[in-house]
Amino acid sequence: MAEGLKILVIDDEEAIRFLIRRYLESSGFVVAEASNGKEALSMIDKTYAAQLVDINMPVMDGIQYLEELKKMSLNIPTLIVTGHLDEVEYPVLRKPFQKQTLIDALNSVLQ
Repeated sequence: MAEGLKILVIDDEEAIRFLIRRYLESSGFVVAEASNGKEALSMIDKTYAAQLVDINMPVMDGIQYLEELKKMSLNIPTLIVTGHLDEVEYPVLRKPFQKQTLIDALNSVLQ
């Protein structure tokens, strides 16, 4: 299912983006990265199968980013990846996580 699917990873922590990229690419996904919501808005389009979004980021946080995305009428499957207990309307994967937990959570939003 994952082979070649394009995923956008949005997180301000470079080490987290690196880890997620490694996990996803080893499972056949194609990964692009953004360090905040503003950068992600400049990259996002309908070619992404899903996105992994952190909540707490500088410049533009994950909630602001998702609100802007709604205004653009882009409906991209979203998995929130956070270490904080945020109440959001999207599926949430809590940091830290193992590779299989990430893959399972991503596959569930892709269905």
